[in-house]
Amino acid sequence: MAAQCRGDGAGPWEFGTALPGAPAVSFNVAPFESALARTTFWSDRVTSVEFAVTHKDETIGKAQEQALVAAFEQVGWVRAGGPTNFDIGIVLFGWNHVLLPPGYSDPAIAPVFAKITWYPKQLRLVCRSAEWTRRHFAEVNDNLIEGSLRPAPLPAITAVRPTLANCDDPDYMDRSDKMFGAEAPDAWVFQMEMRKRQIERLEIWVRWKLRTQGGLSDQQVMDLIKPALSPEIVERNARAAASHDLSALANKVQAAQDRNDKVALCPLQVRLADVMAAADELLLDRWARIEPIYLAEAVAAGVDLSR
Repeated sequence: MAAQCRGDGAGPWEFGTALPGAPAVSFNVAPFESALARTTFWSDRVTSVEFAVTHKDETIGKAQEQALVAAFEQVGWVRAGGPTNFDIGIVLFGWNHVLLPPGYSDPAIAPVFAKITWYPKQLRLVCRSAEWTRRHFAEVNDNLIEGSLRPAPLPAITAVRPTLANCDDPDYMDRSDKMFGAEAPDAWVFQMEMRKRQIERLEIWVRWKLRTQGGLSDQQVMDLIKPALSPEIVERNARAAASHDLSALANKVQAAQDRNDKVALCPLQVRLADVMAAADELLLDRWARIEPIYLAEAVAAGVDLSR
């Protein structure tokens, strides 16, 4: 596995590759069974690859965790000391083992690092690029690369929303545990996630343009949309979210997954799809309120938001 964690990539992906949707793939390099790419906040470039395998036996899982750490150390990887800068510190937090490649002892200058941990029922290894991790954090703060283009138009939802009737189909019910998963999710769920992502990307890009080309400060950009997000609207949205009791629903989903009870799981996943649809309505309503404000400010500042 150490050979799968390289300076230029990990597993089947190279760091920095454009990868909208960040799919999971089957990956049968012992001891793992799947690989999932994580991408930058805005530009969807691969920052890391997460390998995982599920075990019911905690003893076996923890033994594999120690064996994996030892295997990395045998080929020259070393355990990281305390992080020397803030951005890498965020990424290293919460992992049992963090290792740096041969020739490096400081996570602030290492090109890649490996993180290994045993969670309940799952062994995970993450290989992460330092360069693209920093790019991710920059994008989180709306700092895009010069020349970043306007995102594509919002995608249409063409797939059919899941309903309880789908659970009458044995094949569909058998796949219900993957409805919201990274590997082969439901088509409607995937399209809804992509639309949500595209709205987020578009707003980040607009804010970046207004700051870098329109001369507005972060606070001025935030103040622009306050009239469209009044306390009444925020309270209405909070009530709508609370009406779904998402926490209780998520607990029921987790319990059904733990029991591998797909008869119970399928209708619960359909209810989660209902929650997703309601959240999408709120998101579209929010964008419909703030987009005209952004456009008017762009015209006044002489900023072209068409490209």
